[in-house]
Formats: sequence, structure tokens, C-alpha cells
Amino acid sequence: MPPRRINNQQHHDPVLARYNTFLENSRLDENGNPFAETIFRIEQRQDWTLVKNNRILNSIEHNGDSLRHRADGPPSLFDIVRRFLNRNLKDLSIEALEGVPWSIMKCIWDDVLSSGQENVQTWTLFATVYGQEPDFNTSSDEKEKEDRSKGIILKRQVSVNSLIAPVSSPSFSWLVDLDIQRSSGYTRYDFLELPQLPNLGALNISRHHQDLDIDDGIVRTWSMAAVNQGKFTRLKILIARNHKQITSRSLEYLSWIKSLEVLDLTGCGTYDMEIARVACWKLDPLLNNIIDDHDMAWKIIRGEEDGNKVKKLILQVKVEASRPTPTRVVTRIEAVFRRQGHQPNAKRKQVPGTELPSATAIERSHPITKKPKILRNSKKKDMGSLLAEFGMYGSSSRYCNNAIPLKIRKFTSVAKPLVDAESQIARKRKLINAFKLLSRMSS
Repeated sequence: MPPRRINNQQHHDPVLARYNTFLENSRLDENGNPFAETIFRIEQRQDWTLVKNNRILNSIEHNGDSLRHRADGPPSLFDIVRRFLNRNLKDLSIEALEGVPWSIMKCIWDDVLSSGQENVQTWTLFATVYGQEPDFNTSSDEKEKEDRSKGIILKRQVSVNSLIAPVSSPSFSWLVDLDIQRSSGYTRYDFLELPQLPNLGALNISRHHQDLDIDDGIVRTWSMAAVNQGKFTRLKILIARNHKQITSRSLEYLSWIKSLEVLDLTGCGTYDMEIARVACWKLDPLLNNIIDDHDMAWKIIRGEEDGNKVKKLILQVKVEASRPTPTRVVTRIEAVFRRQGHQPNAKRKQVPGTELPSATAIERSHPITKKPKILRNSKKKDMGSLLAEFGMYGSSSRYCNNAIPLKIRKFTSVAKPLVDAESQIARKRKLINAFKLLSRMSS
């Protein structure tokens, strides 16, 4: 039997042929010129909010004082659920935790701290729901636990825009102490994003390198955002050292931020003490070390609190990315100001070039009453006269004789109830039944 002949010739595939033709034609434009191609490689980095210290908790024998050992028999349902939650912390949400009491979730949070899983995302999640609990431990570090604070140090550059969202707390469950003095690469637009952080309590933007420079324009923009948009409502401390472009005008601008109490302008441009006095700022030598004394700073940030009240949580964020050669300050005179009592408006002097915002942007203490507008008789016209003026019907007597006087009517609207009494009663019954059901499930 003759050997079988092998046909190595490939069959013609019309689909593949059309695809190859498409690739050939897609490389040229309508004029026959090749397209300019650019390849952008995205650097794969782990989200800084998900970085944790140690491995995920895999064993139920972790923290053996509160978990069952293998010698005690099979694990209980509580141990299994606890192990499952420790492995799936990233799937938790505020809505899920709000329905669970702290007495149940405390052991989960203790596992998070002891296993080193307290990344920014997990910390902010638990702090939002359980931060007001007296026995909520903010960190595994004893000093931070005592101060009810949490420290985060970022070793790489993070944009201000991507930094704001993870540490923001619209409910003010914690206050942020932001330190970006030892970071490089921030531009003017990055600094203009800082008012978007609602719970910012302290800001350190001291200059330690060449490319970080702030002037009076940025300070004025911050102050106008505080006046017109209600920003910086919790900002108590601003440290801006060694910025030569910050002058005496910023003393007047920063007085518009009503919450600001301490201002450190050491090594900045020239400042006039008369302007500082008019703007209600006074030098306080006792605050010269506030840049290093965190206990003093956080006491000012938290403000006056009751002795029985739980301390407000502090989230300290430091960005320490690589930077160019730092600038050295040879001579330095400490210039730390504290806000003093506001003086009467009659005694205040206007500083040239520091005009206050428009009157519409500032809330008035005494509202101004205006007289109602009344249409004069000379302005009242009939419909026929109006049509004749526009030239639509000329001077026809038919429209002028049958004139319709133009009147101004005042309409009043009466608010109607959205729901009647019966629907309100039915709604109350549903709420009562829901609470009864919840009480049965909890018992």
C-alpha cells in the first residue's frame, strides 16, 4: 500500500484573510500615511490604602486566650465566622458593620491589630462605625493607643487628590494631621485641592526643598474657600515655614479662617507686627515647639472637651517621598502666632492689598430690610398700547378700544400635606412591627 501523501498546504480561511487585510489597512490613514503609535506602560503599584504590616490571619488558634484550641474539639460556629471575617476584611462595608454591635466586632478588631492588618481602608472603616467607643484601640502601638491616634508614613509620592478621599470623614469621626513638608513633586494645583479635605485639623507644609513653594495667592485662595464655600471648618494649626513668598498679606487672609488658632510662619517673608495686631494675631513663644510637640498640637486640634467625653481620633499622615537637595535656613526667628480676641470693626484698619471679600459672601449680623417694589401708574399700559408699540397690529381701533388693563396679581400657595392621617397611622404601625421583630431577633 503506497504511503499516504501529507498535504502541508494551508487551506484559505476567508475570515483570517479579512482580518489580516483589516490589520494592514488600519496602519495607514486616509492619505496613506502610517499612524504614529505610542505605547504607555502603566506602572503596577499596590494601592497605598491596602498595604498592611503582616500576613493575613489563617489560623483560628491565633490569640489563643479567646479562641478554641484543637485539643478542645472541633471549632464552634463563632470561631468559624471569626476566621471567615478575618480572611475577608476587604469585603466589609459601613452598612454591614452598622447593624453589628461593638461587643461582637471587638474581637475581630483585636485580631486585625494583632495580625498587622490595620491598613488605611480597614482602619477608617472601623473608626467610622466604632470610633466613639471608649475601648476602641486605634493601633497596636501602646503610645498611639494611649493618644487615640494612628500614624501612617508613605514612602512614595502620592498626589493630594488621591490622598484626600481615603482619609476624609464627612461625619468627623476622626481629624487628620497632614504633614507633606518632606515630599517633592507637588504643584500649585495640588495645594489648591487641600480645602476638599473636610476633617483637616492640622497642616504642615514647611519648605525643605526647592520645588515646594507657596505664596500669598494660594493662601488667599484657601481663605476665600473658607469664606465662600465653608471649607477648613476644623483646621486649627497651620505650619508653613521657610516660604519666602508668604508676606504680611497672608496674616490678613488667614484671619478669615475662623477655626484657625495657631499659625507658624517661621522663616517666611517679612511681616509687620501692626498688620498682625489688626488681623488679631499675637506672637506666643510657648508655641515655638509645636512643630515637634504632638501632644500640645493634638490638644489644640481636639479643642475643649469634657473630662468624661471620649477623645476624638487623630489620623496622622506623613508623606516622605524622595526629594532633591534640601534648602538650608541659616538664621531663623521663631514666628508662631496665636489668634487673640476679635477687635471691634471700628478699630480695625484695612491693610492695602488685602481687601475683604464682597459683602454678599459674608454673613451679616443684622439683615437689611428692603421696601417692596411697586409698579408706578405711569408704567401701567393696556394690551392694545403694547401691541401698537410693537407694530404688530398698527393703530387699529379695534384693539385700542377693547383695551385689557395689565394687572399684577399676587399668588399665594397653601402647603398641602403630603400624606393623609390614615397613611401616617399605617406607617407608624409598620415601624412598630419592625422594631418588635428586631427585638425578637436580638433576644
